[in-house]
Amino acid sequence: MKKELKAGNLDVILSCANPGNWQFACTKGGSDGVHYIFITLENGKEEYFPEFTATVRFPQHDVAARWQADGFFNKNLPPEWNSRFESELGVGAPLIGFCGENGNNRLICSSSDALRKTVWAGGPHEHDFYIETRLVFFTAPESPASSYSVVLRLDTRDINFSDALAENFKWFEDFYHPIPVPEAGLEAWYSTWYSYHKELTSDEIEAECRLAKSLGMGGVLVDDGWQTDKHDGIYDYTGDWEVAPSRIADMKKHVDTVHSYGLKYMLWYSVPFVGAKSRNFERFKGKYLFFNERLHAAILDPRFPEVREFLIGIYRDALINYGLDGFKLDFIDRMSIAPGMVDPAEAEDYAGRDIKNVPEAVDVLFNDIIRELRSIKSDILIEFRQRYMGPAIRQYGNLIRATDCPGDIVANRVRTIDLRHSSCGSAVHGDMLRWHEGDSVESAARQFLAVLFSVPQISARLADIPESHREMIRHRVEFYRRYRDTLVFGRISAPHFDQNYPVVKSTGKCDAVTAVYNENVFADITFADVNTEVLVNATASSSVIVNIAADCKAVFYDVCGKVTQEQDVSAGLQKLEIPISGECVFTKMINC
Repeated sequence: MKKELKAGNLDVILSCANPGNWQFACTKGGSDGVHYIFITLENGKEEYFPEFTATVRFPQHDVAARWQADGFFNKNLPPEWNSRFESELGVGAPLIGFCGENGNNRLICSSSDALRKTVWAGGPHEHDFYIETRLVFFTAPESPASSYSVVLRLDTRDINFSDALAENFKWFEDFYHPIPVPEAGLEAWYSTWYSYHKELTSDEIEAECRLAKSLGMGGVLVDDGWQTDKHDGIYDYTGDWEVAPSRIADMKKHVDTVHSYGLKYMLWYSVPFVGAKSRNFERFKGKYLFFNERLHAAILDPRFPEVREFLIGIYRDALINYGLDGFKLDFIDRMSIAPGMVDPAEAEDYAGRDIKNVPEAVDVLFNDIIRELRSIKSDILIEFRQRYMGPAIRQYGNLIRATDCPGDIVANRVRTIDLRHSSCGSAVHGDMLRWHEGDSVESAARQFLAVLFSVPQISARLADIPESHREMIRHRVEFYRRYRDTLVFGRISAPHFDQNYPVVKSTGKCDAVTAVYNENVFADITFADVNTEVLVNATASSSVIVNIAADCKAVFYDVCGKVTQEQDVSAGLQKLEIPISGECVFTKMINC
């Protein structure tokens, strides 16, 4: 089966090698540079879906880079034969984008199916130098059905790539409705992970929480370690989810104490892991997707209703018994059948499973989890972590955090800005911030500036760092709170993603904030729709090149927020001396 159609300058080809009894239809709609391709499959009876491919081709005219939601540093333009990636519920997002040298969009291809596994490829076809994008559907086991439909959105508008991305991700909300973000999810948080890892106690947590509150933070996230005091293995004892008394003697009393300081409290759980040395390991034998030898833990199969009931009960009871404000639910991306792995359900004819498809079962599990938890606490906080951060996952997670990159300011910047593009409306959190206590305060501050356009999580040992570092934290948290709506929800403009976002700007209703990360690049202070703009110097140099659209007043601040000078600045391209890891606030002069 092969069907072809034209959409503007795009060739769209639908093909299936073995359609069997399936009837394919492919129609188009849309206008003004945004095309919609409607693909449907129909069958007179329930059968397994056939694998099929949708291919989109267009000439490579000024196409310089490629963007995908979980591409991280891989934003070059690989040939189509070496450009494969996957999206599904727990991995990435069903979207690929191509950008020109000037930072404008060339094509963004989105699929409305963010649940099932889709295999993507996209890049230059070396025989004719067309950009070829392929989407392969139904490469993973699916339960039989009689119909299927999917919509492709093809955006070819020659507009700012960041704006085009934002509109494409907004389109996903027609199919997947994000849950709201509680106010507490936008506070700066303290995390125990890098500061304590698994070696934590309630006394230590409470002491750090008192300091965290004094520095302006609004919550604490207690990570792995609270549930075990065993030191052998990685996740050997995970899966029983009982508090280790040597860590926290009375969890409810401990949470109440932290609440008395004015902080919210979140607790970590690794959703699918059942360790080989846990008591629950034998209980769930035969109900695992696979066993991970490196982690020494099995992965629960959510297609079993008793597995879903077990997990829902764990979080419901913890919420009620401990008085929590939220959960960090980790390792959702492991609930998947990896390429080359045999689905254990096939040999058992899906016995005991009420759902045959794993992503569908994960979707049912988390819809049930969030429904249960929100019935108890309507403003529940749920943190997920890159790479499970696509449009479907936002139905039950309202905090989306950059994946682990300890001490790596470039990775944290790239990952949070990628998430700002893909998570419009959800609270994007940076990876936790820690640094060596002997580092300079300016260098330590650049850990914060890397995640400037997201919610900061701090994981330094606050009692052990110098007072100057605590002063810097206090200023950075205060700065974040002052400009929060602009930083987290403003219109983001981040050109040159292939150069790791050297300049980033976010524009809100009342002000705009720009950060310069690389030396010898310039920032534009345009005063477009706002009279106040902030320029943050996130480089290691005190000289920043600025192109200012109008005469203005400028106030300069150092790394700890102290005013260093005030002056009038004329419009034009110029070099300004802004303290390293400091900022300058420009206020446009209004002629009366």
